[in-house]
Amino acid sequence: MNQDRAQELRELLNSPLVGFEDVSEEALARYDQALTHSSFASEEQQRGIETGDYEQLEFLGDCILDFIIAEELFSSFRLRARSLHDRFPDKTDESLLTDMLHDITNDRKLAEIVVANRIFDPCIRRGSGQELNDSIRAGALEAFIAAVYYHKGFTGAQQLVHRLFRQRIEHAEPITSWKNKLQECVQKKFQPPDVRTILQYHEPVPENGSTAVSVQVSVNGIPWGVGRAGCKRDAEIAAAKNAYETHCRNTGGH
Repeated sequence: MNQDRAQELRELLNSPLVGFEDVSEEALARYDQALTHSSFASEEQQRGIETGDYEQLEFLGDCILDFIIAEELFSSFRLRARSLHDRFPDKTDESLLTDMLHDITNDRKLAEIVVANRIFDPCIRRGSGQELNDSIRAGALEAFIAAVYYHKGFTGAQQLVHRLFRQRIEHAEPITSWKNKLQECVQKKFQPPDVRTILQYHEPVPENGSTAVSVQVSVNGIPWGVGRAGCKRDAEIAAAKNAYETHCRNTGGH
């Protein structure tokens, strides 16, 4: 790691938002990896420079982030349960909690956190011509949380998540369940014995040079919608939204 990169990372880590001083070389290398997209790593490897990317750390960070926020939502749920059930009478406690969690941790919302804290963007390395999009910002943030976990333990990761997400946790709202709305629409239109026999989400297809995946949803074998996101879950929701708005919104599907 050259001195300019090391200084850039130390400024981020020493910032009031993060607040880490005296970062070891080992920890600094992991933060470097957490903020490196695969497109940059690939270019470096072609030049004979061994460089890691954030994809494995992203997986761990996603799990850590989900657990921390899920625990916060669970602990405070009894205080908001009555109001939520009055507004969403058809939803169970589990579905409300799941929808609130996803409203906070989907790629678009994570990217908003990164953009709002401008110190992150300049540190995310990517290949030439690779746009800095929601998927990359979200992946880098999740990987950064994993790097904090290795550096400062679970408590350190929890403290950072609280600083970044406190307002969103306190004002969490259930997202619109596009998959449920699409399922109800298909059920009304075709009245199959089991809607799952005709409504299918096809396996995600990784896109070249991107961590994003694309998912297609079909009804009776006919494509109805497509969605693109940083993970299968988000891509399926985007595909369901696209299909619902295309085939259901103006035809009595709601």
